[in-house]
Amino acid sequence: MRLVLELMDRWERPIVAEMVIRRDTVELYCHGRLAGSADRDLLSGWLRQPAGVLAYDGCAWLDLGYGGVALHVDDLVPAFVLRDHIVADLRTRV
Repeated sequence: MRLVLELMDRWERPIVAEMVIRRDTVELYCHGRLAGSADRDLLSGWLRQPAGVLAYDGCAWLDLGYGGVALHVDDLVPAFVLRDHIVADLRTRV
């Protein structure tokens, strides 16, 4: 399953991140390059109850409190706050 996230890069230009959700892993690609691969169960659990930072490879998911989540990708995307409906969609798909 593939999921497309529309983010903003550090220069505030639109950038597309593609999540490839597999049976055991979730891969995140930016500019056609693999930014990180996470254990699906680990990411799913973190998304259900975000706490602190979940970092792997070039990615970091940040708990903003009150259910808010931000995604940081390498030096491309600084802590981009994801809208609530996107986080809800991620929780059901991952």
